[in-house]
Amino acid sequence: MAHQSINFPTPKLIHNIKETVALNYEEVSSGIVSYRIKRHSRKPRTVEIPSRNISNSEWQTILSFFTSVRNGLDSFMWVSPFNGETYKVIFTSDLSSSVTAMNSSNTPTIRNIDSIVLREVA
Repeated sequence: MAHQSINFPTPKLIHNIKETVALNYEEVSSGIVSYRIKRHSRKPRTVEIPSRNISNSEWQTILSFFTSVRNGLDSFMWVSPFNGETYKVIFTSDLSSSVTAMNSSNTPTIRNIDSIVLREVA
């Protein structure tokens, strides 16, 4: 996996972004439930950008970006809207969308993107 020093083009007006951070412990099972701290591990961050309607031009920008990072194989930079920090992330799946509206010449104008999930990498 290579890294490209480019930022993800976050679509405008995104609401309900879900950001989760994994817990820094593991469950140890020996009849009694107990937990062990993972001392030398990072807490990986996952970000889900929910499905929503976007303009066709925004979709083309995201699709072009996805292609430029070798269809999601390369890592890239993402700026969190929660704290303004920059994280190195990868796509966890392919991108997909469906056409919601077309103009009179049957060209897509609005698309509904499926959720986009990004995972932080080291």
